[in-house]
Amino acid sequence: MVPPTTNVASAPSLPPVTATPTSSMPNKINDVQTAALDGILELKGIPFEELAKEAFEYNNEEAVNLPTKEELSYQQAVMIIKYGNEKFRK
Repeated sequence: MVPPTTNVASAPSLPPVTATPTSSMPNKINDVQTAALDGILELKGIPFEELAKEAFEYNNEEAVNLPTKEELSYQQAVMIIKYGNEKFRK
């Protein structure tokens, strides 16, 4: 006896989820990073400029003419968030 076959519709193929910039995602800070950064700033009441300057100096990056929060690149936001998390959330 042959088992009955069922017709199963295949699920559409979805693109992989990525947290790194791609050609379709601009190299700018995203909403998740903005929320994470705002959380760190509110946690200790530290001004963005102070946290950014410390993070850039800690990572041996030039801390002159720092970008505003809205002008941060994806990588700069990662650097500042990582620094803030390590400094304040231990």
